[in-house]
Amino acid sequence: MDNTRFGADAALIGVDNTLFGADTALIGVDNTLFGADTALIGVDNTRFGADAASISSVNFLPF
Repeated sequence: MDNTRFGADAALIGVDNTLFGADTALIGVDNTLFGADTALIGVDNTRFGADAASISSVNFLPF
């Protein structure tokens, strides 16, 4: 996991997720907070509902 979403050197989180602590409790090495196979929210955005209505059809995240 190289956290490329946050930049090549993972400056926001860090390779070892130091922002959240050594054991990455908030996110987890395998993103367990959002599901084992997810990137940030989930492939089908099930966390936000089947049609991801709360985000948008294109899954726009404003940051």
